Amino acid sequence: MNKIKKFIIFILFLQTGAFAKAPTYDTFEYLVKEFQNDIKKLPQKISSSVLLNISVKGNIHEKFKNHVRRSLEPLKGQSSNFKFKQCKECLILRADTIGKEIYLKKSITELKTIKKITKKHQVNSYAEVSLEKTWRKLIFKISFYQSKNSTLIWEKTYDTGLINLGNLNLTAAFEMKMGWQYEQPILLNVSIGEKVYGIGLFELNTTLGLASGSDYSGDPKVPNPNTSSVNNYLAVGTKMTFNMSEIFKLNTTWGSHLFYTEIGFCNYTRLKNSGDLKDPEGQWGLNFSIGYGVSIGKTFFLTSGIMAGLYLSTEDKGQRYPWLLNSGLGVRF
Repeated sequence: MNKIKKFIIFILFLQTGAFAKAPTYDTFEYLVKEFQNDIKKLPQKISSSVLLNISVKGNIHEKFKNHVRRSLEPLKGQSSNFKFKQCKECLILRADTIGKEIYLKKSITELKTIKKITKKHQVNSYAEVSLEKTWRKLIFKISFYQSKNSTLIWEKTYDTGLINLGNLNLTAAFEMKMGWQYEQPILLNVSIGEKVYGIGLFELNTTLGLASGSDYSGDPKVPNPNTSSVNNYLAVGTKMTFNMSEIFKLNTTWGSHLFYTEIGFCNYTRLKNSGDLKDPEGQWGLNFSIGYGVSIGKTFFLTSGIMAGLYLSTEDKGQRYPWLLNSGLGVRF
């Protein structure tokens, strides 16, 4: 019971926390990609810089600043040596006084302090970022300044409508897989779910398996003379895909490393054996799959994994698709 309670608490955390923030995260990721495309246009004098200050306005939590810094500091552009050097000093709380009151703040505005930080990191410029969220769009502004006199070198504002459906950030995918055992069945996957930023995907997945090779008996090495029999496999379950590139902040220009696992229910009807007097009946049970994949950009992905069915309603030793190796190609919308 304790394990069930922990699982329920985890699901509620996703629903109330990461899911609710998804539209802001998703839209910011889109705007960062636009900035990354402009990196090669930056002046040579700001090829190396520090990200000094980050400010947020509107309905954005202060902790979102940490996500902004983690997204921008490892950023690299194609055909460019641009990079942000990590600035631990920029995260230190500083005391400021107004009258007799003492306030703590993270922003750095004193030119003397700015010169000290940029000299330590051996850069000639620094950047400041501001984010503002209105009721319908997100505004991302980034500005670069000379460290000597805080003269503006380059700046640009990016904005777009929030990418959301209410508080949901829905995603859908279609994948075709091929099994490498039991006459190479074809597996068709259709999934729809939610993007959980910083983690991966949480989806409801449906798998339809169809025979593609010649029929066989209970022994895969013995061909089945009854060529009219077919096997069907239908599974429905919850699927969690962990984006390892997001979790470990791996900076790749081609895509992401994925690790997925799925558990649910399935119904399987095996191929008719030569000794069967009547057509096999469908059996139901549990379905489990696990595997690794890579995304190619945001649209295509490749997977390789293994799936198994634990059939609870039968003692038939001829049931197939236990531990079926498979690989596939998919497209995500």
